[in-house]
Amino acid sequence: MFAFSNVQPNYFVRNVESFCKNYLKDNLVLEAQLKSLCLMSFSRMKKSDSLFFSLDYTIRCASVALDFLEGLAIRRGYVDEEHLRLVFCTSLFAHVGIMRGIFPDDDNPSFVVSEHAKKEIPNSKTDSSLWRHYTQRSALFVRQNLTHQSGLQLDVVERAINNTDFTKRVDETGINDIGKITRACQIIALFSSEDFNANIVKIYLSSEEGDILNRFRLYTLENFRKGLKQYFWDYLFSGISETISVIQETDRGFGKIAKLYTRV
Repeated sequence: MFAFSNVQPNYFVRNVESFCKNYLKDNLVLEAQLKSLCLMSFSRMKKSDSLFFSLDYTIRCASVALDFLEGLAIRRGYVDEEHLRLVFCTSLFAHVGIMRGIFPDDDNPSFVVSEHAKKEIPNSKTDSSLWRHYTQRSALFVRQNLTHQSGLQLDVVERAINNTDFTKRVDETGINDIGKITRACQIIALFSSEDFNANIVKIYLSSEEGDILNRFRLYTLENFRKGLKQYFWDYLFSGISETISVIQETDRGFGKIAKLYTRV
């Protein structure tokens, strides 16, 4: 059922199985739900032609989220299953809205950007052209497609997803806990990646196509390469420090945070 052609999804699902075995006391129903959510997310994200918002990046983000959940279980000595579902689901579906064609009303070249609005996107562009709207689209996708999932507060997931775009300034006091964690996991996944330099180019080209370079205030690739690290310290780090401390509880998480600091 989970035999993806890309080895990364299979590796991630095995990590989910290991987590469930170690911390969920043989809760086979919850394990099956988590694996089903993986399949649903990955089967869609593999169709993305965005350079940055890809299946690879989604798996990286979900992997960091799993590290966080394991770190939290180590700290507390137990797993809050409701919290687990929310963090896991938000991480898996935060980017699904970047893709054209995920809604019945996505009628090329006109695509849904909110529940009551559409926008025309030229055929010459990739899915990155929907960057400005992907969080709203992701939240709408969750509302329309995950209502059958047990134990999920979809309003919490939707609100969290709407705050996961790390290029947008957010009021930290106005984000729910799931949103803070998911946003932090995305940032950590990016800055701890092995191919960080390649990702800088992907972000630059994708944000240029999505017409959001003004959010970085770095308008050339050369400036983007030089300025992204300072952008991290100025606008991102303060919102992820708590999540970092939890992730560091695990050996795997500690290694990722160490890589992050070497990048910035």
